[in-house]
Amino acid sequence: MTILFKRRYCAIPKTTLPTSFLLTLVLLWLTQVTEALKDKDLMPRGIRQSPIRLMAVPRLTSVESNTIAPLLWRYATKQFNPSLILPDERVHLVTEAGRLAPTGYGLQPFRLDVVPRNPIIRHALYEASYKQNQTRDASHLIIMSPLRCISETHIDRFVQLTAQTQHRPLDAMSGFKNMISSVLSLSDSDKAAWAQRQAYIALGFMLTTAAHEGIDACPMEGIQGSEYDRILNIPSTYKSLVQIAIGIRDNDKYTLMPKVRFPSSELITWH
Repeated sequence: MTILFKRRYCAIPKTTLPTSFLLTLVLLWLTQVTEALKDKDLMPRGIRQSPIRLMAVPRLTSVESNTIAPLLWRYATKQFNPSLILPDERVHLVTEAGRLAPTGYGLQPFRLDVVPRNPIIRHALYEASYKQNQTRDASHLIIMSPLRCISETHIDRFVQLTAQTQHRPLDAMSGFKNMISSVLSLSDSDKAAWAQRQAYIALGFMLTTAAHEGIDACPMEGIQGSEYDRILNIPSTYKSLVQIAIGIRDNDKYTLMPKVRFPSSELITWH
């Protein structure tokens, strides 16, 4: 049985020692720590199978190492290890991040469908995602389907839920309902585009949470939405838009490649 644990991130200091020697030391240290914690039943949940990518992480402050190191470590995983399956409770952490993500007015105009390692469904989705390996080999798939069109029924349900959750009388919610009903004035195409934007906010939260939990992930827009709708029996009011494949990387060639991003001095302007 393979147990997956949470990664502990660390910064590798600059040195003139050969990389192969440093890598050996790091792997040896991780092995010793892993065995020691196993003996004490104290193993953290996310120590990962692949510490190699940490070699590309630059020096970080203690604050940065908690926040930035997981984002440097993550990448759009191209090859998952098909023999490693995430426990359901770890997948739940990722989907909860999507559920709790902010959206316009809090309306959450999308649904999430989780597909574990079901061979029949996975094969069908593999064919409908242009035979991309991640669809076949990942531990789980999370499919995001925004509403095709925001309806008054959806808004009424949200207003009722708000009144119930916050213990407020429903007849006192008319002003709130009028405010969020402004979405209904949009054209159908604008409503659909707005719902998609809210879904992508949740997508970002799920990817960030996965990184901080030491879970590999790959967002994938290259899917045939209509086929996904059919295979997963998605209600006709929703349309499959994007999926996140999650699991454990299999040390593909991209694992050691440095992350490529424009410098903050070029991308970020302070006024």
